[in-house]
Amino acid sequence: MSNTPIIYPYHITLPQDLREILQCLQACGYRAYVIGGCVRDSLLGVSPKDWDIATNAHPNTICEIFAHKPNLKLIHTGAKYGTIGVCINATCYEITTFRGDGIYLDSRHPNCVQFVEHLCEDVMRRDFSINALAYSESEGVLDYVNGVQDLNHKKLVCVGEAHIRFGEDSLRILRAVRFRATLGFMLDSHTKDALLSLYPHIATLPVERIRLELDKTLMGAYVGASFQEYIEVFAYLFAHLARDSYAHFGSALLEGIAHIHLLDSLELRYVWLLHTLPHDIRTAIIENLRFSNNQKTHIFSLFALLSHALPNDDSAILRLLSRFGAQNVCDALELWTLVYGDLGMLPKQVHTLAKHGCYEIKSLNINGEIIKTLADIHEGKTIGIVLQTLLDEVIDQKLTNTTHSLIQRAQELLHQLQG
Repeated sequence: MSNTPIIYPYHITLPQDLREILQCLQACGYRAYVIGGCVRDSLLGVSPKDWDIATNAHPNTICEIFAHKPNLKLIHTGAKYGTIGVCINATCYEITTFRGDGIYLDSRHPNCVQFVEHLCEDVMRRDFSINALAYSESEGVLDYVNGVQDLNHKKLVCVGEAHIRFGEDSLRILRAVRFRATLGFMLDSHTKDALLSLYPHIATLPVERIRLELDKTLMGAYVGASFQEYIEVFAYLFAHLARDSYAHFGSALLEGIAHIHLLDSLELRYVWLLHTLPHDIRTAIIENLRFSNNQKTHIFSLFALLSHALPNDDSAILRLLSRFGAQNVCDALELWTLVYGDLGMLPKQVHTLAKHGCYEIKSLNINGEIIKTLADIHEGKTIGIVLQTLLDEVIDQKLTNTTHSLIQRAQELLHQLQG
Protein backbone atom coordinates (compact mmCIF):
# COMPACT_ATOMS: atom_id res chain seq x y z
CA MET A 1 0.00 0.00 0.00
CA SER A 2 1.22 3.46 -0.90
CA ASN A 3 0.99 6.43 1.46
CA THR A 4 -0.03 8.44 -1.57
CA PRO A 5 -3.45 7.58 -2.96
CA ILE A 6 -4.55 7.32 -6.53
CA ILE A 7 -7.10 10.12 -6.88
CA TYR A 8 -10.01 9.61 -9.26
CA PRO A 9 -11.94 12.77 -10.24
CA TYR A 10 -15.31 11.07 -9.83
CA HIS A 11 -18.38 12.89 -8.55
CA ILE A 12 -20.71 11.32 -6.02
CA THR A 13 -23.99 13.05 -5.19
CA LEU A 14 -24.25 13.32 -1.41
CA PRO A 15 -27.39 13.98 0.66
CA GLN A 16 -27.55 17.63 1.68
CA ASP A 17 -27.47 16.85 5.42
CA LEU A 18 -24.34 14.75 4.90
CA ARG A 19 -22.69 17.54 2.92
CA GLU A 20 -23.35 19.94 5.78
CA ILE A 21 -21.83 17.53 8.34
CA LEU A 22 -18.68 17.18 6.22
CA GLN A 23 -18.48 20.93 5.72
CA CYS A 24 -18.78 21.52 9.48
CA LEU A 25 -15.82 19.24 10.17
CA GLN A 26 -13.77 20.73 7.34
CA ALA A 27 -14.58 24.30 8.38
CA CYS A 28 -13.11 23.50 11.81
CA GLY A 29 -9.84 22.47 10.18
CA TYR A 30 -10.35 18.67 10.09
CA ARG A 31 -10.24 16.26 7.20
CA ALA A 32 -13.49 14.40 6.59
CA TYR A 33 -14.50 11.83 4.00
CA VAL A 34 -17.35 9.48 3.26
CA ILE A 35 -15.86 6.01 3.26
CA GLY A 36 -16.56 2.33 2.82
CA GLY A 37 -19.60 0.65 1.34
CA CYS A 38 -21.34 3.92 0.48
CA VAL A 39 -18.49 4.86 -1.87
CA ARG A 40 -18.43 1.35 -3.34
CA ASP A 41 -22.18 1.37 -3.98
CA SER A 42 -22.10 4.87 -5.45
CA LEU A 43 -19.43 3.85 -7.94
CA LEU A 44 -21.52 0.78 -8.84
CA GLY A 45 -24.55 2.98 -9.47
CA VAL A 46 -26.41 1.70 -6.42
CA SER A 47 -28.02 4.06 -3.90
CA PRO A 48 -26.25 3.58 -0.54
CA LYS A 49 -28.40 2.54 2.41
CA ASP A 50 -25.97 4.08 4.89
CA TRP A 51 -23.30 6.76 4.75
CA ASP A 52 -20.22 6.52 6.97
CA ILE A 53 -17.75 9.32 7.63
CA ALA A 54 -14.08 9.10 8.58
CA THR A 55 -12.20 12.06 10.06
CA ASN A 56 -9.08 12.96 11.99
CA ALA A 57 -11.23 14.78 14.57
CA HIS A 58 -11.39 12.85 17.87
CA PRO A 59 -14.76 11.82 19.36
CA ASN A 60 -14.76 14.57 22.00
CA THR A 61 -14.05 17.13 19.32
CA ILE A 62 -16.83 15.77 17.12
CA CYS A 63 -19.23 16.16 20.04
CA GLU A 64 -18.06 19.73 20.64
CA ILE A 65 -18.52 20.67 16.99
CA PHE A 66 -22.08 19.34 16.78
CA ALA A 67 -23.31 19.70 20.38
CA HIS A 68 -25.14 22.97 19.83
CA LYS A 69 -26.39 22.45 16.28
CA PRO A 70 -30.20 22.75 16.10
CA ASN A 71 -32.39 19.76 15.15
CA LEU A 72 -29.52 17.35 15.64
CA LYS A 73 -29.00 14.45 18.03
CA LEU A 74 -25.71 12.80 19.03
CA ILE A 75 -25.36 9.09 19.80
CA HIS A 76 -22.36 8.05 21.90
CA THR A 77 -22.77 4.24 22.09
CA GLY A 78 -19.81 3.63 19.77
CA ALA A 79 -17.54 6.24 21.33
CA LYS A 80 -15.07 3.68 22.74
CA TYR A 81 -14.39 2.61 19.15
CA GLY A 82 -14.14 6.21 18.01
CA THR A 83 -17.64 6.47 16.55
CA ILE A 84 -20.19 9.21 17.18
CA GLY A 85 -23.62 9.06 15.57
CA VAL A 86 -25.03 12.32 14.25
CA CYS A 87 -28.77 12.10 13.59
CA ILE A 88 -30.53 14.75 11.55
CA ASN A 89 -33.95 14.66 9.88
CA ALA A 90 -34.48 11.01 10.96
CA THR A 91 -31.22 9.85 9.35
CA CYS A 92 -28.14 8.87 11.34
CA TYR A 93 -24.59 9.27 10.04
CA GLU A 94 -21.72 7.56 11.85
CA ILE A 95 -18.56 9.63 12.19
CA THR A 96 -15.49 7.58 13.10
CA THR A 97 -12.06 8.93 13.95
CA PHE A 98 -9.18 7.62 11.84
CA ARG A 99 -7.96 4.63 13.82
CA GLY A 100 -5.85 1.54 13.98
CA ASP A 101 -7.21 -1.55 15.69
CA GLY A 102 -5.58 -3.42 18.54
CA ILE A 103 -5.46 -7.20 18.97
CA TYR A 104 -8.63 -9.13 18.10
CA LEU A 105 -9.06 -11.44 21.09
CA ASP A 106 -12.51 -12.83 20.22
CA SER A 107 -12.23 -13.07 16.41
CA ARG A 108 -14.70 -10.21 16.19
CA HIS A 109 -13.72 -7.03 18.09
CA PRO A 110 -10.38 -5.34 18.76
CA ASN A 111 -9.39 -5.15 22.42
CA CYS A 112 -8.61 -1.47 21.91
CA VAL A 113 -8.38 1.18 19.20
CA GLN A 114 -5.66 3.72 18.64
CA PHE A 115 -6.47 6.99 16.92
CA VAL A 116 -4.22 7.87 14.02
CA GLU A 117 -3.66 11.06 12.07
CA HIS A 118 -3.72 9.91 8.48
CA LEU A 119 -6.43 8.38 6.29
CA CYS A 120 -3.97 5.87 4.83
CA GLU A 121 -3.49 4.32 8.28
CA ASP A 122 -7.24 4.02 8.80
CA VAL A 123 -7.68 2.34 5.43
CA MET A 124 -5.33 -0.50 6.38
CA ARG A 125 -7.70 -1.87 9.05
CA ARG A 126 -10.57 -2.37 6.60
CA ASP A 127 -11.68 -5.71 5.18
CA PHE A 128 -11.69 -5.53 1.38
CA SER A 129 -10.18 -3.08 -1.08
CA ILE A 130 -13.58 -2.20 -2.55
CA ASN A 131 -14.70 -1.13 0.95
CA ALA A 132 -11.59 0.99 1.59
CA LEU A 133 -12.34 3.87 -0.79
CA ALA A 134 -12.82 7.40 0.54
CA TYR A 135 -14.46 10.39 -1.11
CA SER A 136 -14.71 14.13 -0.63
CA GLU A 137 -16.26 16.65 -2.99
CA SER A 138 -13.08 18.68 -3.14
CA GLU A 139 -10.68 15.79 -3.85
CA GLY A 140 -12.68 13.03 -5.51
CA VAL A 141 -12.19 9.31 -4.72
CA LEU A 142 -9.01 8.48 -2.78
CA ASP A 143 -7.74 4.96 -3.37
CA TYR A 144 -4.76 3.60 -1.41
CA VAL A 145 -5.33 -0.10 -2.11
CA ASN A 146 -6.33 -0.44 -5.80
CA GLY A 147 -9.98 -0.65 -4.78
CA VAL A 148 -11.26 1.09 -7.92
CA GLN A 149 -9.32 -1.31 -10.11
CA ASP A 150 -10.71 -4.29 -8.18
CA LEU A 151 -14.19 -2.81 -8.46
CA ASN A 152 -13.82 -2.50 -12.23
CA HIS A 153 -12.46 -6.05 -12.49
CA LYS A 154 -15.17 -7.38 -10.14
CA LYS A 155 -12.61 -8.82 -7.75
CA LEU A 156 -12.82 -9.17 -3.98
CA VAL A 157 -9.39 -8.65 -2.43
CA CYS A 158 -8.51 -8.37 1.25
CA VAL A 159 -6.68 -5.25 2.38
CA GLY A 160 -3.21 -6.41 3.37
CA GLU A 161 -2.69 -10.06 4.35
CA ALA A 162 -5.88 -12.08 3.89
CA HIS A 163 -5.12 -14.58 6.68
CA ILE A 164 -4.70 -11.70 9.10
CA ARG A 165 -7.91 -9.97 8.02
CA PHE A 166 -10.03 -13.12 8.36
CA GLY A 167 -8.27 -14.13 11.56
CA GLU A 168 -9.05 -10.75 13.12
CA ASP A 169 -12.77 -10.89 12.41
CA SER A 170 -14.54 -14.12 11.40
CA LEU A 171 -17.54 -12.19 10.14
CA ARG A 172 -15.41 -11.13 7.17
CA ILE A 173 -15.57 -14.73 5.95
CA LEU A 174 -19.37 -14.57 5.70
CA ARG A 175 -19.17 -11.08 4.23
CA ALA A 176 -16.89 -12.43 1.50
CA VAL A 177 -19.28 -15.18 0.41
CA ARG A 178 -22.12 -12.66 0.72
CA PHE A 179 -20.39 -10.25 -1.68
CA ARG A 180 -19.85 -13.20 -4.02
CA ALA A 181 -23.64 -13.74 -3.89
CA THR A 182 -24.79 -10.11 -4.08
CA LEU A 183 -22.19 -8.49 -6.34
CA GLY A 184 -21.00 -11.52 -8.27
CA PHE A 185 -17.36 -10.59 -7.53
CA MET A 186 -14.73 -13.34 -7.62
CA LEU A 187 -12.32 -13.68 -4.71
CA ASP A 188 -8.67 -13.35 -5.68
CA SER A 189 -6.53 -16.44 -5.03
CA HIS A 190 -4.96 -15.21 -1.76
CA THR A 191 -8.32 -14.14 -0.34
CA LYS A 192 -9.96 -17.41 -1.39
CA ASP A 193 -7.14 -19.57 0.03
CA ALA A 194 -7.31 -17.77 3.37
CA LEU A 195 -11.10 -18.08 3.52
CA LEU A 196 -11.01 -21.82 2.79
CA SER A 197 -8.44 -22.42 5.51
CA LEU A 198 -10.13 -20.31 8.20
CA TYR A 199 -13.88 -20.76 7.64
CA PRO A 200 -14.37 -23.02 10.72
CA HIS A 201 -13.88 -19.83 12.77
CA ILE A 202 -17.40 -18.74 11.77
CA ALA A 203 -18.69 -21.05 14.51
CA THR A 204 -17.60 -18.37 17.02
CA LEU A 205 -19.96 -15.75 15.58
CA PRO A 206 -23.21 -14.73 17.31
CA VAL A 207 -26.22 -16.17 15.51
CA GLU A 208 -27.70 -12.70 14.97
CA ARG A 209 -24.74 -11.75 12.76
CA ILE A 210 -24.84 -15.10 10.96
CA ARG A 211 -28.55 -14.63 10.25
CA LEU A 212 -28.03 -11.10 8.90
CA GLU A 213 -25.33 -12.25 6.48
CA LEU A 214 -27.30 -15.33 5.43
CA ASP A 215 -30.40 -13.26 4.71
CA LYS A 216 -28.43 -10.94 2.44
CA THR A 217 -26.63 -13.86 0.79
CA LEU A 218 -29.83 -15.76 -0.01
CA MET A 219 -31.37 -12.69 -1.65
CA GLY A 220 -28.29 -12.13 -3.81
CA ALA A 221 -28.53 -12.32 -7.60
CA TYR A 222 -25.52 -14.68 -7.67
CA VAL A 223 -26.43 -16.84 -4.67
CA GLY A 224 -26.24 -20.06 -6.68
CA ALA A 225 -22.68 -19.34 -7.77
CA SER A 226 -21.65 -18.48 -4.21
CA PHE A 227 -23.03 -21.76 -2.83
CA GLN A 228 -21.50 -23.83 -5.59
CA GLU A 229 -18.08 -22.25 -5.17
CA TYR A 230 -18.07 -22.28 -1.36
CA ILE A 231 -20.29 -25.27 -0.60
CA GLU A 232 -17.92 -26.55 2.11
CA VAL A 233 -18.29 -23.22 3.94
CA PHE A 234 -22.09 -23.31 3.77
CA ALA A 235 -22.26 -27.01 4.66
CA TYR A 236 -20.14 -26.34 7.74
CA LEU A 237 -22.26 -23.29 8.65
CA PHE A 238 -25.59 -25.13 8.43
CA ALA A 239 -24.22 -28.13 10.32
CA HIS A 240 -23.22 -25.68 13.04
CA LEU A 241 -26.69 -24.11 13.02
CA ALA A 242 -28.35 -27.54 13.17
CA ARG A 243 -26.01 -28.73 15.94
CA ASP A 244 -25.80 -31.89 13.85
CA SER A 245 -23.08 -33.75 11.94
CA TYR A 246 -25.45 -34.86 9.14
CA ALA A 247 -23.20 -36.19 6.38
CA HIS A 248 -25.11 -34.89 3.37
CA PHE A 249 -25.39 -31.15 4.01
CA GLY A 250 -23.38 -30.30 0.91
CA SER A 251 -25.48 -32.29 -1.56
CA ALA A 252 -28.75 -31.22 0.10
CA LEU A 253 -27.82 -27.53 -0.07
CA LEU A 254 -26.69 -27.78 -3.69
CA GLU A 255 -30.02 -29.38 -4.56
CA GLY A 256 -31.84 -26.68 -2.63
CA ILE A 257 -29.94 -23.83 -4.23
CA ALA A 258 -31.02 -24.85 -7.72
CA HIS A 259 -33.68 -22.48 -9.10
CA ILE A 260 -33.74 -20.51 -5.84
CA HIS A 261 -33.39 -17.28 -7.84
CA LEU A 262 -36.94 -17.84 -9.15
CA LEU A 263 -38.42 -17.29 -5.68
CA ASP A 264 -39.29 -13.77 -4.54
CA SER A 265 -39.26 -13.78 -0.75
CA LEU A 266 -36.60 -14.58 1.84
CA GLU A 267 -38.80 -17.13 3.63
CA LEU A 268 -39.51 -18.97 0.38
CA ARG A 269 -35.78 -19.12 -0.34
CA TYR A 270 -35.00 -20.57 3.09
CA VAL A 271 -37.70 -23.20 2.61
CA TRP A 272 -36.47 -24.23 -0.83
CA LEU A 273 -32.83 -24.26 0.28
CA LEU A 274 -33.53 -26.56 3.23
CA HIS A 275 -36.46 -28.64 1.97
CA THR A 276 -34.43 -31.78 1.16
CA LEU A 277 -32.89 -31.94 4.64
CA PRO A 278 -34.47 -34.28 7.24
CA HIS A 279 -37.38 -32.69 9.09
CA ASP A 280 -35.66 -32.50 12.49
CA ILE A 281 -32.51 -30.92 11.03
CA ARG A 282 -34.26 -28.18 9.05
CA THR A 283 -36.49 -27.49 12.06
CA ALA A 284 -33.42 -27.05 14.27
CA ILE A 285 -31.83 -24.67 11.76
CA ILE A 286 -34.90 -22.44 11.58
CA GLU A 287 -35.26 -22.45 15.37
CA ASN A 288 -31.58 -21.62 15.90
CA LEU A 289 -31.65 -18.77 13.36
CA ARG A 290 -34.11 -17.02 15.70
CA PHE A 291 -36.81 -16.06 13.27
CA SER A 292 -39.81 -14.30 14.74
CA ASN A 293 -42.79 -16.46 15.70
CA ASN A 294 -44.73 -15.22 12.67
CA GLN A 295 -41.82 -16.02 10.36
CA LYS A 296 -41.42 -19.50 11.85
CA THR A 297 -45.14 -20.22 11.45
CA HIS A 298 -44.91 -19.09 7.83
CA ILE A 299 -41.79 -21.16 7.11
CA PHE A 300 -43.05 -24.34 8.80
CA SER A 301 -46.39 -24.02 6.98
CA LEU A 302 -44.52 -23.75 3.68
CA PHE A 303 -42.47 -26.86 4.49
CA ALA A 304 -45.72 -28.75 5.13
CA LEU A 305 -47.36 -27.43 1.97
CA LEU A 306 -44.31 -28.27 -0.14
CA SER A 307 -44.58 -31.92 0.89
CA HIS A 308 -48.37 -31.93 0.38
CA ALA A 309 -49.97 -33.37 -2.74
CA LEU A 310 -51.34 -30.80 -5.17
CA PRO A 311 -55.02 -30.07 -4.48
CA ASN A 312 -57.15 -31.48 -7.30
CA ASP A 313 -60.51 -29.78 -6.72
CA ASP A 314 -62.12 -26.82 -4.97
CA SER A 315 -62.75 -28.72 -1.76
CA ALA A 316 -59.09 -29.75 -1.50
CA ILE A 317 -58.00 -26.15 -2.07
CA LEU A 318 -60.45 -24.89 0.55
CA ARG A 319 -59.19 -27.44 3.07
CA LEU A 320 -55.63 -26.18 2.58
CA LEU A 321 -56.78 -22.56 2.86
CA SER A 322 -58.62 -23.42 6.07
CA ARG A 323 -55.66 -25.26 7.58
CA PHE A 324 -52.76 -23.05 6.50
CA GLY A 325 -54.26 -19.67 5.63
CA ALA A 326 -54.53 -17.84 2.32
CA GLN A 327 -51.07 -16.23 2.34
CA ASN A 328 -49.26 -19.50 2.96
CA VAL A 329 -51.15 -21.39 0.26
CA CYS A 330 -50.69 -18.60 -2.29
CA ASP A 331 -46.96 -18.50 -1.49
CA ALA A 332 -46.76 -22.29 -1.85
CA LEU A 333 -47.73 -21.92 -5.51
CA GLU A 334 -44.19 -20.66 -6.20
CA LEU A 335 -42.71 -23.76 -4.54
CA TRP A 336 -45.09 -26.14 -6.30
CA THR A 337 -44.11 -24.57 -9.62
CA LEU A 338 -40.48 -25.50 -8.99
CA VAL A 339 -41.51 -29.09 -8.23
CA TYR A 340 -44.22 -29.72 -10.83
CA GLY A 341 -43.65 -27.11 -13.52
CA ASP A 342 -46.73 -25.55 -15.13
CA LEU A 343 -49.62 -25.66 -12.65
CA GLY A 344 -52.26 -24.93 -15.27
CA MET A 345 -55.38 -23.31 -13.78
CA LEU A 346 -54.43 -24.05 -10.17
CA PRO A 347 -52.99 -20.57 -9.38
CA LYS A 348 -56.16 -18.90 -10.64
CA GLN A 349 -58.34 -21.33 -8.66
CA VAL A 350 -56.34 -20.75 -5.48
CA HIS A 351 -56.39 -16.96 -5.74
CA THR A 352 -60.12 -16.93 -6.57
CA LEU A 353 -61.03 -19.19 -3.66
CA ALA A 354 -58.66 -17.33 -1.31
CA LYS A 355 -60.55 -14.13 -2.14
CA HIS A 356 -64.13 -15.37 -2.43
CA GLY A 357 -64.29 -18.88 -0.96
CA CYS A 358 -65.64 -19.92 2.43
CA TYR A 359 -62.83 -21.53 4.43
CA GLU A 360 -63.02 -19.65 7.75
CA ILE A 361 -65.77 -19.65 10.36
CA LYS A 362 -66.10 -15.89 9.99
CA SER A 363 -67.07 -16.42 6.32
CA LEU A 364 -70.11 -18.55 7.22
CA ASN A 365 -73.49 -16.88 6.81
CA ILE A 366 -74.27 -17.76 10.40
CA ASN A 367 -72.63 -16.91 13.70
CA GLY A 368 -72.60 -17.91 17.33
CA GLU A 369 -75.31 -15.43 18.29
CA ILE A 370 -77.74 -17.00 15.85
CA ILE A 371 -76.91 -20.50 17.09
CA LYS A 372 -77.57 -19.41 20.68
CA THR A 373 -81.14 -18.51 19.75
CA LEU A 374 -81.80 -21.88 18.13
CA ALA A 375 -81.67 -23.92 21.33
CA ASP A 376 -81.16 -21.43 24.13
CA ILE A 377 -77.56 -22.60 24.43
CA HIS A 378 -74.69 -20.60 25.85
CA GLU A 379 -71.82 -23.09 26.02
CA GLY A 380 -68.97 -21.75 23.93
CA LYS A 381 -67.55 -25.22 23.33
CA THR A 382 -70.81 -26.52 21.87
CA ILE A 383 -71.22 -23.46 19.67
CA GLY A 384 -67.65 -23.89 18.45
CA ILE A 385 -68.26 -27.55 17.56
CA VAL A 386 -71.36 -26.64 15.58
CA LEU A 387 -69.64 -23.82 13.68
CA GLN A 388 -66.62 -25.99 12.83
CA THR A 389 -68.87 -28.82 11.61
CA LEU A 390 -70.82 -26.39 9.43
CA LEU A 391 -67.57 -25.05 7.97
CA ASP A 392 -66.25 -28.56 7.26
CA GLU A 393 -69.45 -29.49 5.45
CA VAL A 394 -69.43 -26.28 3.40
CA ILE A 395 -65.80 -26.93 2.41
CA ASP A 396 -66.68 -30.52 1.42
CA GLN A 397 -69.64 -29.16 -0.59
CA LYS A 398 -72.11 -31.17 1.48
CA LEU A 399 -73.79 -27.94 2.52
CA THR A 400 -74.39 -24.59 0.84
CA ASN A 401 -73.28 -21.43 2.61
CA THR A 402 -76.73 -19.87 2.89
CA THR A 403 -78.29 -18.78 6.15
CA HIS A 404 -81.35 -21.01 5.65
CA SER A 405 -79.28 -24.15 4.99
CA LEU A 406 -76.88 -23.40 7.83
CA ILE A 407 -79.66 -22.81 10.38
CA GLN A 408 -81.42 -26.02 9.35
CA ARG A 409 -78.21 -28.03 9.68
CA ALA A 410 -77.25 -26.30 12.93
CA GLN A 411 -80.59 -27.36 14.46
CA GLU A 412 -79.89 -30.97 13.50
CA LEU A 413 -76.41 -30.82 15.03
CA LEU A 414 -77.68 -29.22 18.25
CA HIS A 415 -80.34 -31.92 18.57
CA GLN A 416 -77.64 -34.60 18.16
CA LEU A 417 -75.34 -32.95 20.70
CA GLN A 418 -78.11 -32.48 23.26
CA GLY A 419 -79.85 -35.75 22.68
